[in-house]
Amino acid sequence: MKLSGNIERKVLYSELHKKLKEVDRFTMPEVPFSHFLPTKRKFRADFLMPVLKIIIEVNGGQFTGGRHTRGGDGYENDLVKINLAQIHGYKVLQFTYQMLKRGEHLKVLQMINNTTSSCVKL
Repeated sequence: MKLSGNIERKVLYSELHKKLKEVDRFTMPEVPFSHFLPTKRKFRADFLMPVLKIIIEVNGGQFTGGRHTRGGDGYENDLVKINLAQIHGYKVLQFTYQMLKRGEHLKVLQMINNTTSSCVKL
């Protein structure tokens, strides 16, 4: 049975959250930047891994002309958000839903897991 696009994305998002919590148990979804960075901008991190200072962004719409690919204000705001996070010492990892479907995030999470200490998984 094939899932509709929105349901499939929600399932992928939920599965990603579970995998991220295996690496940093304090991982939180949809965290406003103002909760962890000095900004009044209404940016939001798809996932925040606070112990590791990693932000995970899931970008969609690259095949349908979504905000991440068509330029303009949406794309520039994304760049401002990423730059702000990096200036404050956060690593920003970005995936598309297609990358999640192919399991590419699993390789990256394994690399992160291999380079972090066991205290992260407390």
